[in-house]
Order: sequence, then C-alpha cells, then structure tokens
Amino acid sequence: MSVMSGPIAESGAAAEGRGHFHGTKREYFRILARDTLALVVTLGMYRFWVATNMRRYLWSRTDLAGEQLDYTGDPIELLLGFLVLVVVLAPLVVIFAILSIASGEFGLVRIATLAPIVLLAPLAVLALYQARRYRVNHTVFRGLRFRQTGSASIYVLLIAFWTVVGALTLGLAYPWARASLERYKMRHTYYGDLQASFEGSGWELFKRGFLLWLIVWGPWLASFFAPSEVEDEAGPVAMIWLVSSGLVLYPFFRAIALRWRIAGIRLGTLTLASDFPVWSFAKAYVKFYAWLALLAAMVGALGLAALLVIAVVARSTATEVIGVILLVIAYFLIATLMSFAYQATVRLETWKLIADALVLRGVDQLDRAKAPPKNASRRRGRIGAALNLGGF
Repeated sequence: MSVMSGPIAESGAAAEGRGHFHGTKREYFRILARDTLALVVTLGMYRFWVATNMRRYLWSRTDLAGEQLDYTGDPIELLLGFLVLVVVLAPLVVIFAILSIASGEFGLVRIATLAPIVLLAPLAVLALYQARRYRVNHTVFRGLRFRQTGSASIYVLLIAFWTVVGALTLGLAYPWARASLERYKMRHTYYGDLQASFEGSGWELFKRGFLLWLIVWGPWLASFFAPSEVEDEAGPVAMIWLVSSGLVLYPFFRAIALRWRIAGIRLGTLTLASDFPVWSFAKAYVKFYAWLALLAAMVGALGLAALLVIAVVARSTATEVIGVILLVIAYFLIATLMSFAYQATVRLETWKLIADALVLRGVDQLDRAKAPPKNASRRRGRIGAALNLGGF
C-alpha cells in the first residue's frame, strides 16, 4: 500500500477517498530526456519503450484513496504487435503497386502510393478500442486487474455512424456521440468482477459546450448571409476565425468534456468527480502552443538555411544522398521534439490536475470486487496499442 493520498471518510453508507499525483517535473523530464535521445538514435523504434515508461511513471505516481495504480505493459509486446501489422500490410501494398505498374495505368500507380493511408485509416479507428483494451488490461489497482471486453468492430461502426451525424450537424451531435461511445466502452470495462457503466447525459454536455460551439461556428455560418458587396471578404475572414478560435477554445471544451466524462463513470456504486480548474487545464495547452510556435520558427529557419546551401553547393549523387539522410534525421528530430513538448506540458500537467482534484465516493464498493474466474488475456489489443492511439 502506498502513502495515503487523502483521508477516507465515512459518509453514511459510503466511504470517500481522494486522488493525488505525487510525481515531479524533474523526474518526468529526466525520463523524457533519456527516452528522447534513444528515440532519435533508433529513428522512432524506441517509441514502444517511451510509451511504456511514461505510463509506468504516471500510474505509479498516482494514488486513489491511498492506493497506488500500477501499469504492467510490456514494450516488447507492443513491438511485436507493430511487426505483425507491418507483415500484414506491407505485402498488400507491394502487390498492389506491382500490379498497377505492370498494367501501365498511371492512375493506379497514384492510388498505390495512397494505399498505405487508405488501409491505415480504418485500422487506426479499430486501434482506438484495441489500444484502450491493452491499457485497461495492464492496469492494476489494489492487487486486482482491470479488464475490457467488447468488440472493436462494433466500436468502429459506432464511430463511423456518429462521424457522419457529426459532419451533418457541424459537430452539434458530438455530446450524444461521446455519451454513446463512453457507454459502450464503460459497460465492457471491469475491475475484477465489478462492472463499470457510464451515466453521463449528452444533453448535459451540450448545454455546457453550446456557447463555445456558437463562438467558433457562428461567424462562419453568418458569412453565408453576408451582403453581396462584402461576400468575397467574409468567407476567408470567417474561415480564419473558425480555425483560430477553434484552437483557442479547444482546451476549454476539452476540460469541460473531461469533467463531464469523469463525473459519468460508475463502478458499481462508486462515483467519481474531478472539478479541476478549467483555466489551469487550458494553460497547459497554451504552453504546448508556445512550444509548437518555437519549433515552427526553428523549422522555418533551418529550411531557409537548407535552401541557401542547396543554391551554392554543386549537385551530385553524394550531396543528394547526404540531403536525404539529413532530411530523415530532421523529420524524426522534429517529430520527437513535438512529442516531448506535448508530454512535458499537456500530458503531465493535465494528468496532475485531474488526479489531484479527483474525489471517489463509495470506495467501500471496491472491497467487494473479486478476481474473475477467467482472467482476460493481457496481450489482447497489443497490435492496436502499438499505434499508440487514443486517450490514456
């Protein structure tokens, strides 16, 4: 048992506990710095160890009602899952490319180059559920393992349906879509033999987020009714407003939605709440945006320098090979720095905010949970988890 993160007080028939995150930025940054270097040297192959190390740290530094979370995921399993995915996809892409080139159809050649993206799109959606299954099955609390059942294919169909509805309603249906997806995930989530559920209302989230939606989409919708003399200018201005206001307000909506989702979770009679400050949550994104702006400036400067070098250096096979190598290294370096920025700002700070504000009511319900007769395979979902998609 870990050090108590907060008192557990009896309130009628229910006990109440609090969450606490006792990690530090120094520890987290030390892990990030070490893993970032390894990620660049291995051209991204170390990402499975990075994901595992991050989760182990966050889980192990989080207490719920005085008890520590544990993550038992294995990076080797994620690597094997990724290799299985490559073995399945690579032959399909190669065969399609050979057939298209042999046919002499230029259109088919172009389609062949897009084949990996076309094949990965549905797999990425499928991986959302599988990746969550892997994370859940490898989370241990009070000596009992969480587990997830359900069908990833059904989840994909739900996402496809709600994506169409969301597009037709310009996102107004999102609250009901989110509620539907959360209900499916949670009713297939167990702590031992104790089944979870989700009681959040789509209407409640709609009421909380409608004003933000109106601020973002209102000017763009109004541009369709602009007078003819300003019609040409109204469209581009409204689009700029749509993008910029969306970036600014997204963290606030994300915070609202997370508080709503946490409050809707049930584990038997156990309820959760985390009323963390919305502004503090948004500040983590402000820091991340600042990092992205800095990286963009650096990339722009390096790109300009590269163009100047190309203009003065004589072209040869050797210089082209060196240029390609440097381009690959630059790509992985930029991608790694972006990941570092996100982990160091959004992930760490929002995790801490949520954990420190978390209140668990009815903690005594967990005492009744038992290990199921047949444990779920902990390796299920490793292929989806290898893509490292979805929330955590």
